[in-house]
Amino acid sequence: MKKIVALGVVVFGLVGLYGAAWLWAAGQVTGIVEQYKTADGYQNPRITCGSFAISGFPFGFDLSCTNASVEQNDVMVSVERLQAAIEVWQPTHVLVFAQSPVQITDSFTGSRSRVDFTSAQASARLDGWRIGRVSLVVEEPVVTDTVLEDRPVARATHFEAHLVDMPDRHDAAAGLASLAH
Repeated sequence: MKKIVALGVVVFGLVGLYGAAWLWAAGQVTGIVEQYKTADGYQNPRITCGSFAISGFPFGFDLSCTNASVEQNDVMVSVERLQAAIEVWQPTHVLVFAQSPVQITDSFTGSRSRVDFTSAQASARLDGWRIGRVSLVVEEPVVTDTVLEDRPVARATHFEAHLVDMPDRHDAAAGLASLAH
C-alpha cells in the first residue's frame, strides 16, 4: 500500500511540475508579446493584438491573436486573426494560420492594398540552430489595390513558397548554412 501511495505522490508531483513549467512558458511568451506592443516600430517591429490568448495545455501551445498588426518603419500589416500552434514534443516546429483579409499600408508611398484568400498557412521548422524548412501555402489569393477604389492587381488559385536547408553546403566550422527555394 505504501508503494502505491508513493507512486501516486510521484505522479501527482510530476504532473504539478509539468503544469507549472507550462504556465511559466506561457507567461514568458505573453511577456514577449507585451514587449513587442511597446516597441518603437523602427529598430524593432511593433506587434499588437486586440486580444491575445494561449491555450493547448498539456500537449502544446496554441496562440491566438485577433486584430493583429505589425508596424515596421512606414509599413503596417494587419490581419483579422492569427493562430499559431507548437507541440511540446516538437518545439522547433511552428504552424501559423491567418484569416483573410490582410491589409498592407505604406504611409511613405501612400499605397494601400488588401490580400484576400480562402486559407493561408505557414510553417517553420528549425534543425538545431539552422532553418530546416519555411513554407507558405495560400489558397485563392487575390491582391487588391485599395488606394482610390478596389482594383484587383493579382489573382491565383494556389500560391506556395518553400525555403529549404541545403545540408550538403553546410559549413559547421564557419557556422554557415545555405538555403534553397
